[in-house]
Amino acid sequence: KESLPNDALFARLGGDEFVLMISGFMGQNFELFFLNFIDRLRLYSYHYLGKKTFNINVSIGIAQYPLDGNNLSLLLKNADIALYKAKKEGGNKVQKFI
Repeated sequence: KESLPNDALFARLGGDEFVLMISGFMGQNFELFFLNFIDRLRLYSYHYLGKKTFNINVSIGIAQYPLDGNNLSLLLKNADIALYKAKKEGGNKVQKFI
């Protein structure tokens, strides 16, 4: 079972958008890490007023410093572009900014 590194920062941007910043992830298979994360979330569901079951769907956009931006604003913008590409392709996907 994988867990987040101690220096990872996970925060809510607003609505249903979150950001996860991990330093030193270079050279590791980050796409596999996030695909495993999506697979774990698929195991969960919740009930609304005991009537309807909802499953959790996750789309992830990845931007990597310094390849995809040299400041936080640009990295968030490029991760958002990748995120919307993942959503457009049906969701429950990991998309690297290209």
